[in-house]
Amino acid sequence: MMNRISSKNKKTISVIVILMLIIMLGGCGYSSSNSNGRINIKFDKLNKQKTYELKVTESKKIKIKYSGYKLQKGSLELIITTTDGSEIYKKIFTPDTKSNGTLTIKGLNPNNNYKLYLIGKNAKNGKINISVNSEHLKFYKK
Repeated sequence: MMNRISSKNKKTISVIVILMLIIMLGGCGYSSSNSNGRINIKFDKLNKQKTYELKVTESKKIKIKYSGYKLQKGSLELIITTTDGSEIYKKIFTPDTKSNGTLTIKGLNPNNNYKLYLIGKNAKNGKINISVNSEHLKFYKK
């Protein structure tokens, strides 16, 4: 059974989110964060899928900001589904994707669990900086 992480441990949450994203990106070479939930990721030859549970604690929508994105080859998919597998959101990053943007995921039910997938498909020489509003999100490793 999963335990809730108290708001007292926001730094711990940031560290956990960073470590999970490193694992999700398998083979990423670098990651760092500040207290605002900013994560910098570099990846190469990514052909992995990682799944994590996501719990929305307050807001019915979340925003994921990305910047500094680049990819030489392949694609990177970010997918959010309900726990029964119904897809709610999908973003495919390709070499032509603009380097900065905001992804808005709406229609989420507070206190429900969702699944977050990050899937690399023949990704090569890429990097992305991701910023999330971590006070409304809790990630749990499956």
